[in-house]
Amino acid sequence: MIRQRASPGGGAPIVEADAEDIEAMRPMLLRHARAIGVERRHVDDVVQETMITTWEALAEGRVRGGERTPSEASLLGFMRQTAWYHAQNLSRRASTLHEVPASALRDVPILASPDPTPGIEARDLLARVMASSPSVAHVVELAARGFIGADAARAAGQPRATFYAHEKRLRAALRKLGATPAPEQAPRPTWKQRKRRRWGRLSRPPLLQLSLDAVASPGRGTRYTGSTMGGTPRRPLVSCTTSRRYGHALYTAFTAAKLPNSLSRISMGGGSTFR
Repeated sequence: MIRQRASPGGGAPIVEADAEDIEAMRPMLLRHARAIGVERRHVDDVVQETMITTWEALAEGRVRGGERTPSEASLLGFMRQTAWYHAQNLSRRASTLHEVPASALRDVPILASPDPTPGIEARDLLARVMASSPSVAHVVELAARGFIGADAARAAGQPRATFYAHEKRLRAALRKLGATPAPEQAPRPTWKQRKRRRWGRLSRPPLLQLSLDAVASPGRGTRYTGSTMGGTPRRPLVSCTTSRRYGHALYTAFTAAKLPNSLSRISMGGGSTFR
């Protein structure tokens, strides 16, 4: 029979019960374990651990009641709370052990190496990377689920730039731990190479290059207003820079066939004059 007795040190009364009283709670614990989401194959284990823990707590006087709370209600509440704790511990153990049913296991392929060392090293490396940072561990988990790049950023609910920063941190962690780095990307072309490529794409007639030796007034001109060549009408020029420091050349949109014998003058927006 479930009962209460006064605590020797004062405070809430201590609940007492017999083994038959605890066993009578088994049907209630089975229903409660299913209600809180415990898998069917683990329900009996959770119930058994709950009953053992409750019996130990009763023997040590750790189950307390209340002046206005019935003894049965106090014991029932303690057992329900204990069952929930055991269910949480079981869930954590299952997530760390990655339990797989035996029916889902397959035979090892013939081509697989019998040496377990590479697999052990890979698992150790993965464990160290996962433990290095929570954001890095999140990137690894998303990659294991098949989310990469922009898809992973959307799945994580983060901006693409933020998620790419986490990926960069993951690559740095792999390099720091001795993992083989990914193949290096092609170097970014320099501004000269990009400019040369743009000039190659222009659908213009062959351009005439004028040497900087013809510059009468050295200076920097970054925008041209036009030109007058031997009485020909003003025509637009290609934007460029005329600094001696970088050794640039002047380009005009006139072909050699249309260019007069004498180049009289080229006027720039900056005010410098070329002869």
